[in-house]
Amino acid sequence: MAKETSFETSSKSQKKSRSGHYVPPRRSLTGRFILWLGRLIARRKLLVEISGLEHLPSEAPYVLAANHVSYVDGLWILNALPRKMLPLTCVMVGADMPSDYGLIGKAATQAARAILVERKGNPVRGLIIAKNAILAGNNVLIHPEGTRSHDGRLGEIHSGAAYLAAKTGRPLIPVYLNGAYEIWPRSKKFPSFKDEQGQKRRLELIFGENLNADQNPERDDLNERLKAWLWKMQAQKLYD
Repeated sequence: MAKETSFETSSKSQKKSRSGHYVPPRRSLTGRFILWLGRLIARRKLLVEISGLEHLPSEAPYVLAANHVSYVDGLWILNALPRKMLPLTCVMVGADMPSDYGLIGKAATQAARAILVERKGNPVRGLIIAKNAILAGNNVLIHPEGTRSHDGRLGEIHSGAAYLAAKTGRPLIPVYLNGAYEIWPRSKKFPSFKDEQGQKRRLELIFGENLNADQNPERDDLNERLKAWLWKMQAQKLYD
């Protein structure tokens, strides 16, 4: 019941845009501060490498689909985006994040401009809110695996991201995080910024080309393209 109530609260708190669609409210001052703090820590404690930003459309909206290996993947991706895109970008997160993950969960939800979605129940309402947010001009970041990896490798890729891109006709930009699992896996309470040799850990964020560029393929086809890209990136990074 607690999770259901949390999701209901999120749905009712959506604000109506000029387009008539319900969208998440603006990122709060607290959320903006958390993003800034995360960016500062990453710059000082990690070796951050970002590539492929030229693949991002110059104007919103678009869909970002990323692998999910750490507590704060969404925050790292948000901070890698062009500054003007930050206010326009929402992140789909589990409805249990603000209630079941303590201060970290609450902070991440604030910073994410979150769209809450049921992980174990019916995700349809969350996807509808996300679709409406896109139609109202917002970018949406989604982790199509639905949960963090247990071993750093890709899990099952669900079709939520492909659904959003296919339904709205907007670009689908794949994102791959390399090194994030070593920094903060789900098995650790706190991040590890240095490797076994005492050197700063490397965090790599790679943005791919638009997978929805040729006359809006069907959802299943689009999801196969996303799977292929993510698995290709994983294979490349395993043998780097």
